[in-house]
Amino acid sequence: MCFRKRILTLYNIYFFLLRTSILCGKTSEPVQFVKKLKDMSSEKGKPLKLECTYNGTPKIFVTWLKDGKQLYASYQYNVLTTETSCVLEVLNSDSMTASGKYSCEVTNGVGTDICHAQVTLLGKKRPFFVEELEPMEVTSGDPVCLKCRIGGTPDISVSWFKADGKLYATNTCQMAFSNGIATLILSKPSKVDTGEYTCKAENRIGSASNSCRLSVKGDARLSFLCLLHFYLHKCYCRVVGSSPLEVSWLKDNGSLKNDGEYLMSYDDNTAALKIARGEMKHSGEYTCIATNSVGTASCKAKLELQIQGWLNFLQISCSC
Repeated sequence: MCFRKRILTLYNIYFFLLRTSILCGKTSEPVQFVKKLKDMSSEKGKPLKLECTYNGTPKIFVTWLKDGKQLYASYQYNVLTTETSCVLEVLNSDSMTASGKYSCEVTNGVGTDICHAQVTLLGKKRPFFVEELEPMEVTSGDPVCLKCRIGGTPDISVSWFKADGKLYATNTCQMAFSNGIATLILSKPSKVDTGEYTCKAENRIGSASNSCRLSVKGDARLSFLCLLHFYLHKCYCRVVGSSPLEVSWLKDNGSLKNDGEYLMSYDDNTAALKIARGEMKHSGEYTCIATNSVGTASCKAKLELQIQGWLNFLQISCSC
């Protein structure tokens, strides 16, 4: 009986010293986490491990919980503990029941600390297109971006193809895949880039493809299909280039206005300047200027009026 009392007394003294932070001449420190658990997502069936580290005066006791219920070492969980770290291996990660809120609690008689992590298991899915590619029509020289959104189990790799040939990054062709969005950017498309483009997404489970057609309209640069020519006081030229474009006229480098003396029109790629009543003062050099977002082109013709009787004879020379 006396022996039991002595043991009890020593036990009380030990915890008294521990709580007053005086034990064998050393200061006791409460346990606290150095590296806490973090929320995570993991593919179903992949090894799942939760780990944290802590410091404090030994001896430190570790308790694991899931959704508030204590966990024990079993066929579902394996617990590894050292003086400064603890690891929980989830052995049933092939089951969606492994998802949940995990907690790790540590205590050493001086203090207690706890941390949590939400674990989400992702079901295995082959890639699929959340948003598909859309057919596009652009003007030659105008940048174009083909874009689609892809879902599925990570990790997903993306490749682009045109006419069964794989595309690679160049100065004018850039490809990217980030946050589930795949893009193909052509900075200076031309007619040769017209065709069907395919985006192929792959992961360890399977693959999926989606295609669209890109049409590149004509040459965006301006040019004159024919030179200026006059006929019965009317000047014509045909302009080739991407719309929208603006047409203006000059006479001897001076701007002309669409008034009663001069009538200007642009229809079906044909620019026309009509002189209402030809007189000697209308002789000179005429210039047609066409402008669009890509550039400017011009064409010139010389008009010389010679009055012989009632006819106006025209002597024309052209240059572009």
